[in-house]
Amino acid sequence: MVTTEPAACSWTDEETVAANAAGRLAPAQLPLLTGASARIMSAVGRIADVPGAEPEVRAAGVRIEVRDDAAPLPPSATYRLYWLAPAEGVEGRSLLLSAQPLDAQHPGEQADAVAVEVGRVPAGGRWRRRSLLLAGLGAAAVSAAGVTLSRLSSRRGSRADPGRTAGLFTPGPSGAGPVDASLAPVPRLTAYTEGIRYVALMIDAGEVTTLAFSPDGRTLAGGISDGTIRLWAAKDGRPTALLTDARRFSPVEVAFHPDGTTLADARDAVHLWKVASRRMTAVLALTRNVTDDHAWCVAFSPDGAFLASGHSFDYLRLWDVASRSNVGILHGHSAFVLAVAFSPDGRLLASGSHDASVRLWDVAGRSSVATLTGHSSTVHSVAFSPDGTTLASSSYDRTIRLWDVSSARTIAVLNGHTSAATSVAFSPDGRMLASGGAGASSAFGNDYPDDHTVRLWDVARRTNVATLTGHTGAVRSVVFSPDGTTLASGSNDGTVRLWEIR
Repeated sequence: MVTTEPAACSWTDEETVAANAAGRLAPAQLPLLTGASARIMSAVGRIADVPGAEPEVRAAGVRIEVRDDAAPLPPSATYRLYWLAPAEGVEGRSLLLSAQPLDAQHPGEQADAVAVEVGRVPAGGRWRRRSLLLAGLGAAAVSAAGVTLSRLSSRRGSRADPGRTAGLFTPGPSGAGPVDASLAPVPRLTAYTEGIRYVALMIDAGEVTTLAFSPDGRTLAGGISDGTIRLWAAKDGRPTALLTDARRFSPVEVAFHPDGTTLADARDAVHLWKVASRRMTAVLALTRNVTDDHAWCVAFSPDGAFLASGHSFDYLRLWDVASRSNVGILHGHSAFVLAVAFSPDGRLLASGSHDASVRLWDVAGRSSVATLTGHSSTVHSVAFSPDGTTLASSSYDRTIRLWDVSSARTIAVLNGHTSAATSVAFSPDGRMLASGGAGASSAFGNDYPDDHTVRLWDVARRTNVATLTGHTGAVRSVVFSPDGTTLASGSNDGTVRLWEIR
């Protein structure tokens, strides 16, 4: 744990902050003084060793300072960091308050959310130095010349009701209640490449492993390698929710239910979340052995009745969403199943595997109806065209293949990526295909250079019409918004890019 110097700062008039320390935050003294405004911020970040220099602390795109006489930093790793930051638009330093190990955030343990309000100071009032103790399970009420720090709410968790994740909270809009302040505004960069405008969201909490738009297009969900799922407002990238549990396995894929109320993720198992409450509602698994049961991909059927998941070794699972029961295990692949997708009419299920094959399955009959061969290495992603006549697949062999679904034959091979093609997505009108490129790799005896691009393809002409650069890590996921005006890409560089496609 880390504490810092008493920081000379005060909160702005009528600003409310809260601390849910769950008993694990190191005490940090914050004197309240006049003349400066500040915010308490929280986000998942890293303490990283720097050769020949002091360790570096970063979160949400911000470098956080630590005083020389502060307590020693914990080992280099990912933590939930709490820091003091200047008010928005004000220049100043960010000072570290505490570093909380991620594995200490166990849902179900007792937690006490303590809200602290700083009221308006009367004109001419005398200011006196007072401090707020941010320690687990409580905050003392202090007043100084009209500045009132008061306990507003206290909420203890239980196994049935885990309460909120340990973190800092601020009031929601229009009295909507507190929201996680780790969802502070994400640093953004707006620029152009190949004449296409994009907004880059600097997540800076880990690699962005997967993305999915909600059916109404208002929300973008992203899986992060720190073990969280983050939700952003699609129109401006504003963070709206953070979904997390104690296990902290990285989500490999996320998918929205067609009605938009439920989100599924694939990681050590398949998990279902209620979007509105931000709570996990189900874990879909048939074994407690994580290695045997690891899920790599998920997809809902168009009618929302079924959920398909691909798993370690060689099988897929089909789940009844209403009963949350397994209604089919599909065998046929000879290695990990890394990609699944339902046809638009819900009758077929496509899967891609580490065995380099693509398979088509009859959903009603729970049987394989075709094996599509042609790729020479792992198939990372599959996607049906909106009319269901074409299937696209991307592979470690650096190619994208287009297949005629009715004949199960290759109709085109799209070349251009210099490293593995990691993800594919059709635009809603079916005229365009997007794909993502991986980083340098020497696996399987190959010598692939960095790619890191997003490519746009004209489906009818089978040509690459744009190569979007800017990512500095493998592009793990590409997805179009439901209206087709935005393409989102997530990368190992810790950013999400929102490309304006007209």
